Amino acid sequence: KLMEETHRHLERHGYDGAILVPGSESLYDFYGGMGYQVCTFLREVKVDLKNWKNLPKTETMEKTVSTYEIISKEEFARLRRGYLPEGAVLQEKENLDFLDQLALFYKGEDFLMAATEEEGILRGVEFLGNEKRFKEMLFLLGYTKGVYRTIGTKEPFAMYYPLRKEASFPSYFGIPFD
Repeated sequence: KLMEETHRHLERHGYDGAILVPGSESLYDFYGGMGYQVCTFLREVKVDLKNWKNLPKTETMEKTVSTYEIISKEEFARLRRGYLPEGAVLQEKENLDFLDQLALFYKGEDFLMAATEEEGILRGVEFLGNEKRFKEMLFLLGYTKGVYRTIGTKEPFAMYYPLRKEASFPSYFGIPFD
């Protein structure tokens, strides 16, 4: 009944659909029983520099990577649009305000990343762009281990419930807040 009321509320306010991220694997079946369908996927990549062969020396590292800089949440939002697939959920305003409390935003020549530290590990909350930068950014930011979340095709993430027949399913819903 709570979900039905939520759907009616969203319809009254002009939304095309409802999207949610189940908090556990069993909830995918639970929400699936209500008509929700998996619409987007993530991939989590664990990186450990101990396994990185031919680790460049510090003085030559700058020549092997693109430059990067810390950027504002506003610039992150603007640039993110260019990295997202067509039909992706933008997740701006309140979502970025919340993420801004937790993470730093980085841009490079060919990537965009929101990242935070968790127990000495770099956590790329969202990484969009050239994945060859995973190890390089760990090294440059002074970490030996990292976990990056990026667009995937196998690991279910978000579920969608269309409120209107003509509603299209989102192609990507990133920035997980767990």
